[in-house]
Amino acid sequence: MKKSGKSFLWVWLILAISLTLNLYGINWGLPNGDQDWANDSIAPLEPLAYAKRLIYQEPWWSKYPPFHFMVLALFYAPYTLYLYFTGGLTSPTDFYPYGFKDPEFSLMVFTLIARVTSALMGTGTVLVNYYTVKILYGCRAGLISALLIASCYPVIYYSHNANVDVPQLFWISLALYSFVALFKTYETKYYLLLGLFTALAIGTKDSGYALFPGIVLVLLYFHLRHEQATRGNGQFLSALIDRKLLYGFSVFVIALILVFNLPFNLQGLAAHVQFHLGRSVEGGQVIRESASVVHGDLRLITKYLIYFIQANGLPSFLLLIGGFFYCLVRFPKSWILVIPIVTYYIFFLRIYVADHLRYMLPAYLILTWQAGKFAADLLECRKIPKLISTTAISLILAHSLVYGFSLDLLLIRDSRYSAEKWMKENIPSGTVVAAVGPDYGLPRFLAGMQVRRIRPTRGEINIPLLDSAESAYLILNMSLPRRAPQRSAIYQMLQEKDFHPVGSFKSPTPIFGADLFHAVNPEIVIFQQIRDRSR
Repeated sequence: MKKSGKSFLWVWLILAISLTLNLYGINWGLPNGDQDWANDSIAPLEPLAYAKRLIYQEPWWSKYPPFHFMVLALFYAPYTLYLYFTGGLTSPTDFYPYGFKDPEFSLMVFTLIARVTSALMGTGTVLVNYYTVKILYGCRAGLISALLIASCYPVIYYSHNANVDVPQLFWISLALYSFVALFKTYETKYYLLLGLFTALAIGTKDSGYALFPGIVLVLLYFHLRHEQATRGNGQFLSALIDRKLLYGFSVFVIALILVFNLPFNLQGLAAHVQFHLGRSVEGGQVIRESASVVHGDLRLITKYLIYFIQANGLPSFLLLIGGFFYCLVRFPKSWILVIPIVTYYIFFLRIYVADHLRYMLPAYLILTWQAGKFAADLLECRKIPKLISTTAISLILAHSLVYGFSLDLLLIRDSRYSAEKWMKENIPSGTVVAAVGPDYGLPRFLAGMQVRRIRPTRGEINIPLLDSAESAYLILNMSLPRRAPQRSAIYQMLQEKDFHPVGSFKSPTPIFGADLFHAVNPEIVIFQQIRDRSR
């Protein structure tokens, strides 16, 4: 009882740490009208647009599946009703100010609702993962695994914004919990829950589908073995059409039909599928640009290993790798956890057009299980002095916490705050300012400025610059992946147009941290038009 109570306190402490890391700096870049500093954010307006089209049964599609739009529309509802009944929302329209009496404040609240939802789901993932690993490897392993997720750099970042990545991870964690719990009892409810949470994960972000072929293969293998052992039935077909499997599959299909609003939104589903097929049929860019398939796979796997290092820092990565091989050798059944990771790589990471740090999160979640077990066994190993093992594991976890917290520091010290202060002090009201998009990467502009928003072509270097007589200043985000390599050419082109840099803003990265996302703390450069009168 005493040990159980101590574990309970540790769980609450880790949850408190997670929620603090996820909420600190949650107001990053707000208020900001209908814009969000997080790229690929669906806040503040997309859940409202989804709800409107659902109510009127109008065609709707997005590059993301609809489930998280449903969740946010539901969470938006109380505040929307409050605005409606208090006069804060009258005659809604599709254009700014959208019918809001105070659009800046109302849109900020909607964005905060969406972000807090992500923060809570991020902490929920930590809790669910603890219970999953507790079933597999015990309380101590569960605590260590939970702490790794709570301090994970990309988990903290995506818990701060209205992207679908942390919500997807939350539903995946529940599906994996059901999957693990199923093998302890083979109760019908876990087949149902696995089908439901799998559908919700895929209905939140499509990439989740690639994890589940591996889960299904493992499930079928162990289900058939269990049925044959308990019933003495050697017939493969009768075990395969067992009612538990059929119930779980039925829940999965029904949930997907409801999530995608079929058959009432076939047009939206077709557009969604067509969009993703166009990004996947040709295969991943790394694979296509490599000299051979093998070389391409080695390059891509190396990139994702680097992403795993970036997730919690190098010490935690060594714990992940050590745990992976330790469990494969010490617990041979751990191979079943490799299969979903392999199918996730084959059916998503390898064929998707781009690679990204966030794409590794489902595989990372599973690898923390073995890391937790490895660390727990090191702490209990009698051949290693207790002081050494405890100090080593404590330092690794402490480094992971500090590393993750560095993201929070970058959020509250974002370079755009300094750029905004400079503009307020140096650019007179009424001045024409050119702002080169995308909008999510730009600072907020004062109400008195005349802002000309420029949408560059995809090549970035062909910025459709300006009639040089019209804009006194130009604001540029130099951290965008397509733009940063062209720095010299862009500077030269701007100087030929009489624009010269007068301010550059980027906050320093904390010593024990990292600067991994171009949407956070970008380098903002302000150019002023200064004509050379000698010409």
